[in-house]
Amino acid sequence: MAALRTFNLMSCRDLSPQIRVFELRLADGGRFDFSAGQFITVHFTIDGQNFTRSYSIASPPGPQKSFEVMARHNPGGPGTRYLWSLQPGAHLSASGPSGEFVLRAGQVRESFFFANGTGIAPVRSMVWSLLGRSGTARAALLHGERDSGDLVYHSEFLELARRDPRFSYQAVLSRPPEEWKGLRGRVQEHVASALGGSLEGNAYLAGSADMVAELRSMLERLGLPPESIRFEK
Repeated sequence: MAALRTFNLMSCRDLSPQIRVFELRLADGGRFDFSAGQFITVHFTIDGQNFTRSYSIASPPGPQKSFEVMARHNPGGPGTRYLWSLQPGAHLSASGPSGEFVLRAGQVRESFFFANGTGIAPVRSMVWSLLGRSGTARAALLHGERDSGDLVYHSEFLELARRDPRFSYQAVLSRPPEEWKGLRGRVQEHVASALGGSLEGNAYLAGSADMVAELRSMLERLGLPPESIRFEK
């Protein structure tokens, strides 16, 4: 089993009625090194039974000692029972970082990100990490949800796109309100426009299993090589 480390819960906040982020820091005061896109696995006990649940890191790597993980409220789920019971100042045990869903090493080409649900957490970490590098390669993000309340980083991504010409962002709603000005439908329906005619980049897919499976097939049919597609369900 991977080594367990103790973390302090610094703060927690709700991004929506279902999504909460937890700010963590190593209890020994050291820096927690990870790659954008990775996750940690929390180990806990409820009623004498041991559980593990994995949560993606939503913040980018950097010199800061704290980082954030994202979780979705799942009524009755042991992970939800445990995490939602914690208050700032609590300690928790976790292993990691883990996961191969990370930015490709070497020369940065254009990067295309597709996400829904809590898949936006590793993608957010990747986008910020990528744009923190020098270079002119562009990054495009297509984020799909049912309604606008689930677009938990919508304002942040809009502002980032306004400030950085390398980054473009579009949100897609499957159940939009009448006043919605953005894209409608599912992420899968807007893949070609997100690519902008380019097949010279890397694609990163994170979210529901159905979305990831459909997008992989679509991107390959459009001509993106399988080795240029990374995904996490």
